[in-house]
Amino acid sequence: MHLSASGLQSISNHSSCSKVNGARSHCCHSLSGRRHTSFLPSLHQQCHLQQAWSLQLKSPLAASKLPRNSHRMVRQTPRMCGIIGIYKHKGPVNIEIYEGLLMLQHRGQDSAGMVTLKDGKFIEYKANGLVKDVFNNIKTMDKLQGNVGLGHVRYPTAGTASVQEAQPFFVNSPLGMYLVHNGNITNTAELKVLLNSSSSFFNRYLRTDSDSEVLLNVLADEIHRAHQRCCQEGVACDPTNHKMELVFEAGVATMKLLKGAYSCISMIAGVGLIAFRDPFGIRPLVLGRRTSDDGDEWCVASEDCAFGPIGFQRVRDVLPGEMIVITEDGQLVSRMCVTNSQTCPCIFEYIYLSRPDSVLNDMSVYNFQLGLGSRLSERIRKSGWDIDCVVPVPDGSRPAAIQMSAELGLPYREGLVKNRYVGRTFIMPDQRTRELSVRRKLNAMPAVFSGKSVLLVDDSIVRGTTMSQIVDMVRKAGAKKVYLASASPPVRYPNVYGVDMPTKKEFVATDLSEEEIRKVLGADGLLYQSIDDLLAVAQSLNPDIQQFEASCFTGHYVTEDISPAYLQSLESSVTCKAPCMSAACTQVIRSRRHVAFLLVSEQCCRVWTSSSLSCWRQSDLQLNRIARRLSVIRHPAFVMNSLLLFRKGLRLHDNPALLEALKGCKHLYPVFVFDPWFAGNGKVGTNRFSFLLDSLHDLDASFKARGSRLIIVHGNPPDIVPKLIKAWNIGKVCFEADTEPYSKARDKNMVEGIEATGVPWHSFVSHTLYDTAKLLQLNKGQVVTAYSAFQRLAQKSGSPGAPVSDPPSQLPPIPVDAPKALDTVGLTENGVPSLTDIGYHDQPTSPFKGGETLALKRMEEHIADKAWVVQFEKPKGNPAALEPATTVLSPYLKFGCLSVRVFYKRLQEIEAGAKQASQPPVSLRGQLLWREFFYFVGANTPNFDQMEDNPVCKQIPWEDNAEKIAAWEAGKTGFPWIDACMRQLQLHGWMHHLARHAVACFLTRGDLYCPWTAGRDVFDRLLIDDDWSLNNANWMWLSASAFFYQYHRVYSPITFGRKYDPNGDFVRKFVPELKDFPAKWIYEPWKAPIADQKQANCRIGVDYPKPMVDHASVSKDNILKLKDAYADQSPSKGKTLPHASSPSGTSPSHTRKKQASRPVGAQQHEDAQAQASTVQAASGEASGMHTKEPRSGFDDMTLPDDSDHTHVARSDADGAGPSGAPDVRADSNRTGQGANQGLGAVPVMAGPGVFPDGADQDDVEPEATLPGGTARGGSKSGSNGQTAHASDAKQKKLDWTAATGGHKRKAGSESKSPAKGDILPTQSVRTTPKRQCKLKLAPLRA
Repeated sequence: MHLSASGLQSISNHSSCSKVNGARSHCCHSLSGRRHTSFLPSLHQQCHLQQAWSLQLKSPLAASKLPRNSHRMVRQTPRMCGIIGIYKHKGPVNIEIYEGLLMLQHRGQDSAGMVTLKDGKFIEYKANGLVKDVFNNIKTMDKLQGNVGLGHVRYPTAGTASVQEAQPFFVNSPLGMYLVHNGNITNTAELKVLLNSSSSFFNRYLRTDSDSEVLLNVLADEIHRAHQRCCQEGVACDPTNHKMELVFEAGVATMKLLKGAYSCISMIAGVGLIAFRDPFGIRPLVLGRRTSDDGDEWCVASEDCAFGPIGFQRVRDVLPGEMIVITEDGQLVSRMCVTNSQTCPCIFEYIYLSRPDSVLNDMSVYNFQLGLGSRLSERIRKSGWDIDCVVPVPDGSRPAAIQMSAELGLPYREGLVKNRYVGRTFIMPDQRTRELSVRRKLNAMPAVFSGKSVLLVDDSIVRGTTMSQIVDMVRKAGAKKVYLASASPPVRYPNVYGVDMPTKKEFVATDLSEEEIRKVLGADGLLYQSIDDLLAVAQSLNPDIQQFEASCFTGHYVTEDISPAYLQSLESSVTCKAPCMSAACTQVIRSRRHVAFLLVSEQCCRVWTSSSLSCWRQSDLQLNRIARRLSVIRHPAFVMNSLLLFRKGLRLHDNPALLEALKGCKHLYPVFVFDPWFAGNGKVGTNRFSFLLDSLHDLDASFKARGSRLIIVHGNPPDIVPKLIKAWNIGKVCFEADTEPYSKARDKNMVEGIEATGVPWHSFVSHTLYDTAKLLQLNKGQVVTAYSAFQRLAQKSGSPGAPVSDPPSQLPPIPVDAPKALDTVGLTENGVPSLTDIGYHDQPTSPFKGGETLALKRMEEHIADKAWVVQFEKPKGNPAALEPATTVLSPYLKFGCLSVRVFYKRLQEIEAGAKQASQPPVSLRGQLLWREFFYFVGANTPNFDQMEDNPVCKQIPWEDNAEKIAAWEAGKTGFPWIDACMRQLQLHGWMHHLARHAVACFLTRGDLYCPWTAGRDVFDRLLIDDDWSLNNANWMWLSASAFFYQYHRVYSPITFGRKYDPNGDFVRKFVPELKDFPAKWIYEPWKAPIADQKQANCRIGVDYPKPMVDHASVSKDNILKLKDAYADQSPSKGKTLPHASSPSGTSPSHTRKKQASRPVGAQQHEDAQAQASTVQAASGEASGMHTKEPRSGFDDMTLPDDSDHTHVARSDADGAGPSGAPDVRADSNRTGQGANQGLGAVPVMAGPGVFPDGADQDDVEPEATLPGGTARGGSKSGSNGQTAHASDAKQKKLDWTAATGGHKRKAGSESKSPAKGDILPTQSVRTTPKRQCKLKLAPLRA
């Protein structure tokens, strides 16, 4: 094969085109030779050609007909449902239903649902996903109380796969009814017309396209009619006492109307549990019973395999046309609703659908499959095949293979190893996903296949995808010959009763003989079960059954109402929706080693190779490489569609994923997927969700201004994205990378789904300054736990990436038929939902609104004051400001409305233009690095969000007291300062970082001694700027579990707030019970005389709670507990990590000796830096009086300093903590209580950098022995030079020597002793009662 510029000819000159199905064009060249043609996909579901490829072949290619749809090679056979209903006399049924659904999981993995009835009230929960994933929340299960309930697992037949289609379905009239359904109604269209016409008792509104909802409404409508007739009859019928009779009457009428297959269980308030089955008994339904002290208890399920784990015994099958009512007192009443019923069960239930341990219609599924193997053995003997061993295709073919092995006298071998963590291929949502799933699902063992002729046994071969890939897999494992045996006959006709084989064109056997199918599958021999043998085996197990529903093999439909027009409508429903082009052509290209089929369209290109049996889409660049390798020139006008996924990064500026998506893009599809895990896990409060919705509205408006829009869909991203690719012919997927554990697991699954489609994907690190994975690799897999070490690592990796350019003013449009294309894959485009749509009933109360527009505006306003930016050095701020006095940039950074790279660059530019500027860790830029530090540690530390098995977290035996935690969360601790802060959090979704310090210390080591994870969960739910890494890191910090270890520094819940707000205005605002209390008692109301309490209209202990604890006492006790916990975790026990600045085993004296040996100038310089930091930290604070107070950099939390926590380098970048984003507030005067913060921290409080030490935040440096003999303290400067520069007058240091009992102040000291309740220096050194510990304190102000 060669090309010449002068000899280029259009492909159309070498091809002959023929119409496929009238509207679709099909044009191909094929190769002579063995099996090559079987790998060319049919084009009816591919993009059609508009551009041609030019090439010249050495020799002409002979055209030959390819089997239609031979690329549809997966056994996506049935899409079924599993249903269960249970009645108990006492106790909840939720666990039994859950266990039963697990046993029925094989019948559907798309969604799961459960509903229970308790005290006349229904409790429902359903979602997309597996049973174990949908019901993995204890709170969810605890809510599903009630002694009667229904459960359902589903893969869709009619309708779509959205969560809205998940069952059970509900109608509120009459009585309130829930229903679960297995099967397929074939006259749904007629019934919909009936329900919406005057013939219906009410014109009923249907919310979905599901046939199950239609069935429920028909039944409800007939109960209404029966009730109406009963009321008209007067005394003869009492509608109140004869509800069960009305249900039976409605059942008779309903079965007359319904056509198709249905096994149903319903729950009707005031009646009980109802089960019924269609007159032909096509779908199974089994009744079970369990004896209890209160009487018989009942279970109805699709298969009796569900009975065993929950203690029920099989009684019988529900008869065709029978309705069973289990009353509210447990009585079972049965009635036949039709007179001419007959049992015609679906034969495919026994071949593939049902578990082998089930008994359906008095026929053992296992014995049936053994019988199939026995019958097939006779045909194998006559074939003359030379077979070395029999190998089943797991799992359904094992019984048949075992029987064949025994009867043929051949070894039975398990040569195909199955990955148990990959779902069944028949329920995969689309073809490409199924193809990749097959490769992940099965692996061939060379030890079994090498050099042997093997007989592969499968229960069925439907589309052929699975089997053709398995044959290739077995050959690559060394098999000499591969023979195939199918335990069922060839599938040639659609099944309309609930099995996913709706069209003849789907089947590999359509219009082909067995020999032709063998060639398509690439086997050396192929045998199918005969239809006669199949039916003979079934009738031998139950002679009473005269007819089986075997339409997929015979073409005969037992209901005898399936017309050719109905079948044609099924054919049309899956017709390719792609616009028809003038020609659709493929080109076969020959090379020495393989054959490649190339298909190009204006939206996508594809390459199939006979060597890999795979199909994948290629990006522009990849296609060029393949084209060059195969001597093919790509048409220059090639373009594709791009899918841009939003999760975080809700902005257009600095969006590298957006710019990549625009390359070679004809249509851009910006999509935000509402993940049910995020929207439905109960961990996101109303305020934060409202902030997200604001951000989405703003992002949608930005897209609309550029000629596009934001598309909202609902569902699990790994499930949704492949469907979007299929619906819109996507050629490239782009998204921003995430670092959180859930996000990484989600993206891993999503990428697998994308790769299954063959579409290239691109992810970009733009939520952080640095790539956490690359930093870890650069540091040889080691996680640093000190800020200074992280700074060195970041410097080693180079400068953070620069922001990318803004997108163009006009973006590629979204096609007008995009919503319609979603319908083809069972999805619906939605607008930005309201809180009510998501399930939130409360209105947001936060003053902060989300969105990129506000984020950029805030940033520009607050960095306009360049002098303030360059002088910023982690000031403290005022936690008692009546109105939030910060810019609150942290939530914008958390949601990605503001790019951290843009903000970082702006700060760099301002610093570069200044003569002198503060530096990290105390500068604004330093706060962003704190954010990066915590992201790095969080992303690379296992179990970072828990104490157990968390290598950086101390194992402290906290006391998990739910009552205390609840009171703390509700702001009812009896300490007004703590309660005001917590109520502000509830109301605003935010609180000052120092307030976060106070409440976190109070909950954990200070007073309540509750686990930090409990407080973390509360902040996780309520903070609008919650950020996973920062929230966890800061709670560990403030609980002295990690990063910070001076546990003796305790915030006073009394004096700390009083220092900032002596009059208590902050408390009065958020704790209105105390609004009339005198200032004298506002922080200690329990001390107020009764007369004062009465005058303030608030009795302590009545109108406002008494203090939960005695702070003075419990804080000391807690310090001793922490001392013991620290002592138990020496390095020899492997529980702690040595601190970065103090090597493990280094004693305090040794540390001082090492410092003394250093150059005097260096030591003095570091001491001066540390002292200056102390002065800076203490400035501006005097009992809450502020003359000129600078703003802090981050709202939500103060970030840590890394000098072994030996000096205060106050981080006011709250965002670096939980939020990680500086929050710069532009305040004209910057004085008083209104000027305090800068950046808002996303998740929690600012832990690092600010010691939780009480009212005056004194710089205390105890040289106490910490866990593992590590000495904390020493020189203030530390070893990292992170101290602030001195900016005011000299400050004399005071050395306090503390022994067991108290403190001694050195002569010459000018500072005052600590105020009572502020800090606890005496307890701070009790870790070494016999050793003197030197404490260095900054002067304290009165």
